[in-house]
Amino acid sequence: MLPLEFPPWETVYGFFNRWSKQRVLERVRDTLREQTRVAAGREPEPSAGIIDS
Repeated sequence: MLPLEFPPWETVYGFFNRWSKQRVLERVRDTLREQTRVAAGREPEPSAGIIDS
């Protein structure tokens, strides 16, 4: 169910699988979170968390 502009699913899955094993997606997420917090004048790392079930 990929958009037509995407390459074949095997290619997309190959990139996703490789990036997941190398933890690339986590590093991108963490970097974006830190940059967003600093731009808002906050510390890069959160000091508290909320868990909701």
